[in-house]
Amino acid sequence: MVSVDPKAYPQVVLIATSIASGENPQSQFIVRRLLVPNPEAKRVSMIASCLMATQEQQQYVVRSIKKRVSEEA
Repeated sequence: MVSVDPKAYPQVVLIATSIASGENPQSQFIVRRLLVPNPEAKRVSMIASCLMATQEQQQYVVRSIKKRVSEEA
């Protein structure tokens, strides 16, 4: 997950709190952090899952996905 662009906060917060309040307009919410799915991490996890699906009766958990940074100066 990656942070939401601060310029999008008002719109995202408005939509999220509207959905969460439902039929109770007297509800109050505090939004502490806004995150959106990281498309690169999602793609990597899907590729890894597809590769591991060829293994019979195995179970794998992707705990973290890291991007290698080149050491070029």
